[in-house]
Amino acid sequence: MERNNIMLSFKGDITAELLTSILQIMESKLDTMQEQPKTKKKVYNVLVECLQNLYHHMDEIPRSLNGISITTGTGENIRSAIFMIGKMDNEYNIVTGNYILSKNVEVLQTRLDEINKLSKEEL
Repeated sequence: MERNNIMLSFKGDITAELLTSILQIMESKLDTMQEQPKTKKKVYNVLVECLQNLYHHMDEIPRSLNGISITTGTGENIRSAIFMIGKMDNEYNIVTGNYILSKNVEVLQTRLDEINKLSKEEL
């Protein structure tokens, strides 16, 4: 997506307060853009779901990973992720990403493979 179509992006430590702020900002932006109420509701609801999934299903990165010291300045584990929402033409794109620990990759991959095999009706 071209840079000038990005409405909001963030990379860093994720907190519940940050997610609340992101939702407030995006609601305001959608109002400013004078989106149709139906479109605004769909985008907002998908955004809420994506951000909730991001927050609740991320793996915390230990402060020491493979012998390398990582710090947040607070001594806590890192809950880092990336988020971006953009609009190109009449389509919204929401991208989220977060770290997963190597030990959790196989379980996640198996689950994704199962979901990808489902038909539209099964979803």
